[in-house]
Amino acid sequence: MTSFAATTRPTILVVEDDQVFARLLGVLIDMDGRGKFATEFAPTFAHAVEALARATPAVIILDLTLPDGAGIDMLRKTQELAPAAAIVIVTGRDDDALAIRAVLAGAQDYLVKGGLNGPLLLRSIEYARVRKGLEIERTSLIERLREAVSRVRSLEGLLPICSNCKRIRGTDGTWEQVETYIGMRTAATFSHGLCQPCGKALYGDLADAPSPEVRDDV
Repeated sequence: MTSFAATTRPTILVVEDDQVFARLLGVLIDMDGRGKFATEFAPTFAHAVEALARATPAVIILDLTLPDGAGIDMLRKTQELAPAAAIVIVTGRDDDALAIRAVLAGAQDYLVKGGLNGPLLLRSIEYARVRKGLEIERTSLIERLREAVSRVRSLEGLLPICSNCKRIRGTDGTWEQVETYIGMRTAATFSHGLCQPCGKALYGDLADAPSPEVRDDV
């Protein structure tokens, strides 16, 4: 058994109480994966919990009928313990309906024990990793969008603003420059210039004068 807490290779945790079948999975992963993955075995869900407390594998191959756990509830507990891991369900032919329910509940793929071979197993592992990566990326994007919407919403409603200096009164009663108030609540930054009406008010006709020509030969 290889401890995936101490390897740099992508790791696979096989949670399976049938030791003969678990070893077969290990052989197929090693042969068809050509040493790409490290493998650890957990014969019970309790052993899987101990393994996941040490580190998170890239993929968990999970039998949903273990001596100390079964069904969708065990899948959900596994997802809570290793939210970043892809999960591939292994099932007997009579458990196809349960496997499909598991995929609908968040597992990335499932395999039927009776028709398993090396290429099919490795393809399922790789597909599961890709699907999990896309799921994590999608979740991160949604969270960033929510944060962006939250920043925009923070400026909704009535803003008390001074009619003379244009400072904004915050919720704590202090008055802040418009740039400071908006800058602290959004991702906006400011550059400063002078609009035409203010230019005329401050500098009269000089505001309309063209900028002096800069000569390269001086």
